[in-house]
Amino acid sequence: MKKLAIPAVLALLLVGANPAQAGDMKGGLGFHIGQSPIAGPLSNISTNDLLDPSQIAATIGGRQWLTSQVGLDFGVGYLQLEATQGTQKNEFNGVSFDIGLPIVIKKLDNVNFIFRPSYQYGTFEDKDATIDPAITTKFTLNGFSAGFEAEWMVAKSLSVSAAHGLTWASLESDGPVTQKFTSLGTTGSNFTQLGFNVYLW
Repeated sequence: MKKLAIPAVLALLLVGANPAQAGDMKGGLGFHIGQSPIAGPLSNISTNDLLDPSQIAATIGGRQWLTSQVGLDFGVGYLQLEATQGTQKNEFNGVSFDIGLPIVIKKLDNVNFIFRPSYQYGTFEDKDATIDPAITTKFTLNGFSAGFEAEWMVAKSLSVSAAHGLTWASLESDGPVTQKFTSLGTTGSNFTQLGFNVYLW
């Protein structure tokens, strides 16, 4: 049922949205947020002291406006880490995805005030290669968020944005000892954590 929710919402919004003008169908590269919802739980349970979970955030992506009011965001994040400390050796591989649906609810002077629901998915492997055979723990993340974003058009084809909202995330492992974490909390970014979009087409 959850898998059908995002396409259904998108279809309803596209039907009810205003027809796009020629200048509304712009798109480009950028990212929305510099932090992954997995960062908190993963930093507490990972065996890699050098691991920075924020590096797995979906910070490579872009935004495409489909109409004058509704767009589509896509982001991907990737991290590969090998850590050797004496006889201890750990390997970490992770990838995350973020799909968002920015909806303009109010247009101001050079600012779009946006409501943005999104879905996050990630898969991560933590491999302890200190012993033979190695012990590998795999984590799977599923998350949903909804927030308000202010997108400021600082130039004709460049915007910066900040947002706050609410995120639910579930992180589960399939290692020798199963672990599951479920979190619900607020998120936010400030002027030191701005997202951006460069509209290239």
